[in-house]
Amino acid sequence: MLKKLLEADAIGLRLEWVGGLPLWEAQPTYRHQKAVDRIRQSLRPKEGASCACVHVADVYVRFPDGS
Repeated sequence: MLKKLLEADAIGLRLEWVGGLPLWEAQPTYRHQKAVDRIRQSLRPKEGASCACVHVADVYVRFPDGS
């Protein structure tokens, strides 16, 4: 699976899982990335909360249930 993901990345595609279904899509454009960064930089912890914000962009995430 990792080999396929790396091959896809090399040609500008990525695999996302949506509702349990695999979806190949083109990498986001520069304009999209600028908007994502602007939004990401605006995130702040809720006042009085003991947790911190973690900013992560364009990564593959595997949840505890395996999805």
